[in-house]
Amino acid sequence: MRRTIILWGSLIVFLSGLLSACAPSPQRVQVAIFLTQTAWTPIPTQTPYPTYTRYPTATRYPTYTPYPTYTKVLPTSTPTPSPTLPFTPQTIGPVWDTLHNTSYSVEVSLTNVRWLERGIHREPKTGNTFVIVDLVVKNLGPGSINNFGPGFFKVLDANGVLKEDDYTSDVEDCHVDYVDLMPNGVLSGCLLFEVPQAGHLELIFAPYQYEPLKPGRYLSFILRP
Repeated sequence: MRRTIILWGSLIVFLSGLLSACAPSPQRVQVAIFLTQTAWTPIPTQTPYPTYTRYPTATRYPTYTPYPTYTKVLPTSTPTPSPTLPFTPQTIGPVWDTLHNTSYSVEVSLTNVRWLERGIHREPKTGNTFVIVDLVVKNLGPGSINNFGPGFFKVLDANGVLKEDDYTSDVEDCHVDYVDLMPNGVLSGCLLFEVPQAGHLELIFAPYQYEPLKPGRYLSFILRP
């Protein structure tokens, strides 16, 4: 820095002598004064940029732990005893159909009885169970059975209650639908009923659907003594 000042001083002396030798004028004097003033002004020191600070490393979220799988524990119960199979086929008729002015006779056979403590998508009420009855119906003629279906069957429990069938997904592949059964026609399928877990139980086939049960006008199968 000192060396630079000495060089600037020598340059100024040289220029002053040169101006004196060359007929100095007011303009030259002003130039010399300007050079003298600016020559001694040091260049300001440059302030360096601050050092870059990196962002802290991100902390990862903890690994997700799944909830344990819930396992439903179903209570166990004593299965309802099944009746002795096979059942003897029963026949009724002739049955007079006043609506269609015809008559027919019917043979009904039970091929199996199944008891379910619970269904696939439904459970019976407390104190009840499901019973599925597999059956075969044959029209012995001479007339047709019009609109034949589940309404011809009911269950009778120990309390004297008649109950119609309950449709669930457990019997969707074999459930008896309403059909017209021609002479010598045969229909097989199944019906499901929700019944008490204990006590006497009968399956009733009643072709005279709109009148009380009268001896000789319906069939009865003992499902549980």
